[in-house]
Amino acid sequence: MQILHLLNTRCYGGIEVHVLDCIESMTAMGHPSHLICKTGLPPELVEVLKSKNIPFMTLPLGGVMDFFSLFALIRFCRSKKIDILHTHQPNDALRAILAKPFTGAQVIFSRHGCYPVKSLTGLFLNMCSKVVAISGAVFKLLVNAGIKPEKITILRHGKTVPKTMDFKEACKITGLNPERKFILCSGRLSDEKNQLLAVESFAKLIKGNPDTTRMMDLIILGKDFDKGSSYLQQIRKRAEELKISNRIITPGHVLNVEPWLRASMLGLVTSRTEGLSYSMIEYMAASIPVISTPCEGPLEIIESGRNGFIAPANPEDFAKSIMNSIDKPTYEKLSKGAYETWKEFFNHEAMVARLDQIYRDSLM
Repeated sequence: MQILHLLNTRCYGGIEVHVLDCIESMTAMGHPSHLICKTGLPPELVEVLKSKNIPFMTLPLGGVMDFFSLFALIRFCRSKKIDILHTHQPNDALRAILAKPFTGAQVIFSRHGCYPVKSLTGLFLNMCSKVVAISGAVFKLLVNAGIKPEKITILRHGKTVPKTMDFKEACKITGLNPERKFILCSGRLSDEKNQLLAVESFAKLIKGNPDTTRMMDLIILGKDFDKGSSYLQQIRKRAEELKISNRIITPGHVLNVEPWLRASMLGLVTSRTEGLSYSMIEYMAASIPVISTPCEGPLEIIESGRNGFIAPANPEDFAKSIMNSIDKPTYEKLSKGAYETWKEFFNHEAMVARLDQIYRDSLM
């Protein structure tokens, strides 16, 4: 089985991590997997592709009327005898459907976010062999767009457990002070991810609980990939206004997030919308309780008091939930619950096996 992924992206985040993981996993199972990306990849993604020895080619991957990309895609599929063409954006799914009469490749479309799908696009997506939703919320969105429910499979992202390392080793790798404790907010820096809420909540937390939090810092891990945007500057400016700049750590993009996970005691998801949240999955795989806003994907997974807390998206309530989590008996319960949730929903081997079955079913 020869597999090709179309990755139409200009950033490096959870979707991209998941796609590269699928490529590596399927190749390891004996299914050679290929990658075509949009021209103008961010250097961070290129660096990761090279570090993982994943070969790739680039195409413009413009709108559906981008015939140059369409014909190049057909040539590539025919030369590699591609069986499965896995797409991750509606335009690429439509492009793959147009190519199918000339390639014979079965088209898979994965929807990763809770962005609306136009009804006309939904009708065309019914021509895919399979449609994958990463959560129940995304499933409902796709059905509302006119995609037949029987066409859709819910397949949540999977994640391996981070490499075992103790706190001091993690601090040595990251350069963090082992005398302090850390709360982590990881992800692409943007208004959609809303990391300003993390800054404002942390300010409320340390102001209201100075003794408990005096040795605690907030890590905001990630990069602003939007051209012309200055979200990192907004974060730093807000921290200065709140007089907590010395308590905020902004390392930027890192190739290996695992030491940062092992150094952290809590994970924050501050997004305005999330189909699932790959950061949440990373936290839980590392047994880190999660405090999240009530956005779509996390609402399905987080049970307040078991594996974290769902908190209203305002600094007061978010800070209160953080404080409720760090009480020792509660924290131990939440940490255990987070890991159990990972095993139940996000086990990597189970995800790969289900994806393999989706591919096989599409070829029947």
